[in-house]
Amino acid sequence: MFPTEIPEGHWGGWGQIRPLAAILARLTGGDTKRARALARERIAATRAEHARLP
Repeated sequence: MFPTEIPEGHWGGWGQIRPLAAILARLTGGDTKRARALARERIAATRAEHARLP
């Protein structure tokens, strides 16, 4: 399972902030187009979830 509750811009590694798409690119075998699409979907879903909270 991959944690997705961390907001975009708060991921880090090796002393640098990493966009979610960059992390997903590693997990998709370097498929940056797919990684960007997955990141957009996950970020949109997270924002929608937060918008529904009281």
